[in-house]
Amino acid sequence: MSTLSVDSSINLGDLFGQFFIVADFQRDYVWSDSDVSNLLDDITTARSINAQRQYFIGAVVLAPAPDGGFQVIDGQQRLLTAIVSMAALRQRIKEIDANAPEVQLLTQKLIDFQLTDTKTVERLRIVPAFEGGEAALRAIFEDREPSTPNEACERLWDAYSTAKGHFAERATSLPEARGIAYFLLSQVALLPYVGVDQQQALTVFETLNSRGQRLSALDLIKSVAFANTAATEWEELKKGWGALSEELERTGETPKRLLRYFLLVEHGERVAENAVYDWIRANQPRVGLKPDPSQFVNGFSAFLTAYSHVKEGALPDGRANPICRNIRRLT
Repeated sequence: MSTLSVDSSINLGDLFGQFFIVADFQRDYVWSDSDVSNLLDDITTARSINAQRQYFIGAVVLAPAPDGGFQVIDGQQRLLTAIVSMAALRQRIKEIDANAPEVQLLTQKLIDFQLTDTKTVERLRIVPAFEGGEAALRAIFEDREPSTPNEACERLWDAYSTAKGHFAERATSLPEARGIAYFLLSQVALLPYVGVDQQQALTVFETLNSRGQRLSALDLIKSVAFANTAATEWEELKKGWGALSEELERTGETPKRLLRYFLLVEHGERVAENAVYDWIRANQPRVGLKPDPSQFVNGFSAFLTAYSHVKEGALPDGRANPICRNIRRLT
């Protein structure tokens, strides 16, 4: 998987013989219990129909990582769900027979043990980018609830718990558990798109998602911003985007609506909400996405701050609005 490849799928067993690190500009883990249940139910149904037929669960977009592994540009929701599901299945097999060889087989898909001249080092097969993600996975692999108090870690634990419940109902004996493990590792597959570098992978990601509009307009704009930024400047852009996201959450409005207001107020353009992303992508220099995406980030952040002030009854710069103050006195 060292060059762009779109012609062959890879099963989970082979996929998790590699190492992955989620790109730090990706969203947190957001899948709900129902998302996890639906995926596992679909896999179970596919196995019941034909356990020898490959079952495809989607695509992932990757880029080579400096350490010889791969950076996940898109697909972390499925990859993280898959690995905690394997951990849940391993735990179920342990409960049936702790000495079953499948326990060690599944362990190798979660963690690799590398021997150095002084010690043995454990390396996770996938490292999330969100805060506490790596520690959360290590706790889950030990069947412990993560201690990091954030929503992404809680959702990851919920996904693991949902998978445990799923396998507790269906893997009632070692032969049945063994059959599920075989299907999960050998027949469940993903299609990897591997860019020659981060920029190409980001382009593939943005193209795939813009066609189906699976992500929000702002998520897609984010991918364009990172694609237009040198990798050496990603950390700074990530900080700016984090501040933007905080301002966005403060408004309580949808990203599309705010982008529409932004285009109207700052650029004098009336654009329908469902056409916002396409318009911005076609006018990147005008909105500040090219050549320096930080101009867009700073401009949109400033607009969001002003919007929040006005919504709260103040002037755009945050000073008290005498008109609103006098109206309040009359009510």
